[in-house]
Amino acid sequence: MSDKPAWLAKVPAMTATDISCLNRQYRDRLNSLRAVDDLVAGLMKALSRHNELDSTVLIFTSDNGYFYGQHRLTDKVLVYEESIRVPLYIRAPGFPVQTTWRAVLNNDLAPTIAELAGVTPGLAVDGTSVAPLLADPHEANWRKRFLVEYLGPIETDRVPPRVPFSAVRTTNLARSTPANQLYVEWRDNLGSREFYDLPNDRYQLRSQHDNPAWAGVLTDLAAWLGEFRNCGNGTCQVLEGN
Repeated sequence: MSDKPAWLAKVPAMTATDISCLNRQYRDRLNSLRAVDDLVAGLMKALSRHNELDSTVLIFTSDNGYFYGQHRLTDKVLVYEESIRVPLYIRAPGFPVQTTWRAVLNNDLAPTIAELAGVTPGLAVDGTSVAPLLADPHEANWRKRFLVEYLGPIETDRVPPRVPFSAVRTTNLARSTPANQLYVEWRDNLGSREFYDLPNDRYQLRSQHDNPAWAGVLTDLAAWLGEFRNCGNGTCQVLEGN
């Protein structure tokens, strides 16, 4: 876990007992999902029986990812890919079965549901309806970058520690800054930063925040992050590049 902030780099190496426990926990969680499978199957049968399946939108997702030993971590609420990426499946009548690699956020769900339901939100929203992606998974006019934040309290006595952060993640559509990069500013009162060029370091093993070769890119990403911190009430979409 090279080049992590000092308080995070102190997370101890995992023992054989730790690894065995995580493997067992992972299997147990998979087993518990059988109940979810049964529930979904029952719901689909009920919708079909009542002739409602072709007028119902089904959305499956999660609120966060989770670490099972990656980066020596066993938790959530950290900035790395395993924590910020979650599954998203949408079954909507009239749309073909397909997969998109565009970046979708959890705050996209409300405007998506509103559009598919044919209603207009009464308040400004920060997300974007993904209905265009349901029609065309290769939609080019889509999110170029987005904000990732955790604003809870500093808890360095935990293992692993929890420390608030703000980060900007560029997507595969980014042009003004390179695609698929992550820039992080930790609110640890130490000025800790991290930067990962994911195409060349997909597992986020070595931060490049002190590499002079990336100085210009880091300056640009820090500026984007400063703008993101103050967006809201429908202005975040402009910064994302929509």
